[in-house]
Amino acid sequence: MKKLISLVFCVALLFGLTACGSKIEDEALDALETSIANLLEMKSSTFHIDMKVDAPDITEEQANASVFAIHGAYDLRTANPMLSMEMEMEAEGEKIPFMAMYLKDNTLYMNMMDMIKQKQSLGTSETAPQISLEKDSFELPKEEMKEYLEKASLDDNVITLEFDTTKIDQSELKEMAKANGLDSVRLGKLEVVVTLKDKHIEKAELTLGVSATLKEETESATVTMSFALDKVNTNQEIDFPDFSDYTDAADTAVLE
Repeated sequence: MKKLISLVFCVALLFGLTACGSKIEDEALDALETSIANLLEMKSSTFHIDMKVDAPDITEEQANASVFAIHGAYDLRTANPMLSMEMEMEAEGEKIPFMAMYLKDNTLYMNMMDMIKQKQSLGTSETAPQISLEKDSFELPKEEMKEYLEKASLDDNVITLEFDTTKIDQSELKEMAKANGLDSVRLGKLEVVVTLKDKHIEKAELTLGVSATLKEETESATVTMSFALDKVNTNQEIDFPDFSDYTDAADTAVLE
């Protein structure tokens, strides 16, 4: 089961948005394209991302250990961008801080489970690296997407995409299976549901169904990843921690 859970996490990272067959509504793909373009133009927001694994025979302990969350806020509208991003996992029903990253006054702060706290100056507002997303990296060629989708619908403000997983290249899964001593790993379901608000993404949920086989025994699991945004393009009151006990990082950057 531990191997299956780790594989599900890998698959969730491997298959983000790909995309379309029959029952395809161009309006749904157009709305998705517009919402992603608006996402790239956003200058501030709060955000919450979580990932959870569920399986028929998963134990309570394993279920608790299969929840991973990231939450925080950012504001890029000033000369000195601000960011708060905290990651945590659950164990025995309790949330455990895993890693946190903050950006304030052109200084990057990193906290690894309260055991390592480091900071590094990024220079002045003129020399600090600028945070931006390249639009070309997020282009969604509609006609290419249609090759992979079984369904794309727009119902009021909800976009639903259902993928034909038989058309998705699963060669990477074969390598994962081999690396983890399994006979096979198969992606059986891939669905994306996006909720819009004023043509912006308010929430996106990705559902993956994965099965792993070893010696004719097959285990299945479902991973759900959700991404939610709030307070878009508004003033962000980011609650930063006390950085007085953060030490200067080594000569190398905190993040490379």
